[in-house]
Amino acid sequence: MREADTLFAQNQKMQSCESYKQALKLMSLEWDAPKTARCLRQICSFYDNTKELDSLLVYAERGYQITLLIQSKGYPPVEDFCRFKANYYRQKSKFPDSIFDLADSYKFLGILYYHTGQIDSAILMFTENLSLLDKLPQNDPKTQISIASGLQNRAAMYKEMGAYQEAISAYVQALAMAKTLADDDLTCKILYNLGFALEVTGDSELALDHLQKARDISSKLHGENTEVYARIIGRIASIQTKLGNF
Repeated sequence: MREADTLFAQNQKMQSCESYKQALKLMSLEWDAPKTARCLRQICSFYDNTKELDSLLVYAERGYQITLLIQSKGYPPVEDFCRFKANYYRQKSKFPDSIFDLADSYKFLGILYYHTGQIDSAILMFTENLSLLDKLPQNDPKTQISIASGLQNRAAMYKEMGAYQEAISAYVQALAMAKTLADDDLTCKILYNLGFALEVTGDSELALDHLQKARDISSKLHGENTEVYARIIGRIASIQTKLGNF
């Protein structure tokens, strides 16, 4: 048995955070992904009950990324690490360094609720995020970018629920702000999502217009040999076929 396997088996009995960390170093070198993820979950469980929140976030984020990249038997589900991260942001929100820090906590809670399928809770978190951002100086670019991103997040939740009119309204607000900030990457994402929502509601002509703008921005930013560009082109082709534009 490899040294990492032996140490991992011993740690399951020892229940020591430090010994799990030693095993983690070896597993990282050997890249045994399933055991690495399980080891990270054990470390998170120790930090989850302490005041060392920054350490909790570091290990939870590593586990979260691993479970997103590779899904197989033997892995903790991604929701496990979402719960650890959610606890970090809940605890941080009790003693925020600033209003912006608190708003950020609600944003990440919203993202985590989304990944665990709790859409209603995610919308509440994104709404709270935007309410707090409204209290900050509105001429600050940092605040403006966060508001545009928050509006897009809330719109995405409405889209997930099938509430497309609410989604379109939020996307339109986010788009106006992203354009003002000259944030091409964010503008491209919003244009694509807005185009999708408009197509679903039957406004194919306007959807096509937004998607073509997203295509042009994506081509400029990332080139045409990307998954994002291909996805936009695919959506455009679908609408053109529907409209009879060949």
